[in-house]
Amino acid sequence: MIWEAYLTPLADRQVSGLRGARKKAYETFLEDLEDLEQRGCAALDYRLTGPVPINNMCVKHLWGQDRAVVTFREPRKVWILLVGPHDDHDSSVDVYRTLYALADQPIPGGRRTKPSCCGRDDRGPTLDEATIDDLVARATLLARRRRT
Repeated sequence: MIWEAYLTPLADRQVSGLRGARKKAYETFLEDLEDLEQRGCAALDYRLTGPVPINNMCVKHLWGQDRAVVTFREPRKVWILLVGPHDDHDSSVDVYRTLYALADQPIPGGRRTKPSCCGRDDRGPTLDEATIDDLVARATLLARRRRT
C-alpha cells in the first residue's frame, strides 16, 4: 500500500520557493516516501519534544539547514506541515519558530532532545483529524500573512 502525502498551504508555499539542490532534496524526500513503506517512522530523523501537538511531529533533514516537519494520520497518511531552513539568525524563516507559531506554543528555551521518531511500539506519532484541521487552518493564515 502506498503512503499519501498532504501539504499544508504554508508548506506548499515554502516548497514552491525551493530552487536547485534544495528543491532536489525535497523531491528526493517525496520519492523516498516509499521508504516509509519499508522502514516506517524510522525513515525520519527524530521526533520533536515539547507539548502536544509538537511532540507528535517528526523531522527529516533535507539539505543543508532545510528540514521537513511532518506528522502522521492513520491510515498511511503523512502531513508535511512545514519545509524550510533551521536558521537561528533569521527568525522570519526559521522552520522551528514558524512551527511554534503554527502550533500556538511558546518557543522553548534551552537544549532539546531528539528522540527517535518511532515510539515504543515502533509506530510514528499521529495527530487526530481535528488537530490536523486546526494546524492546516493556522498554516493557511500564516501563508496569507506572509504574502502581504
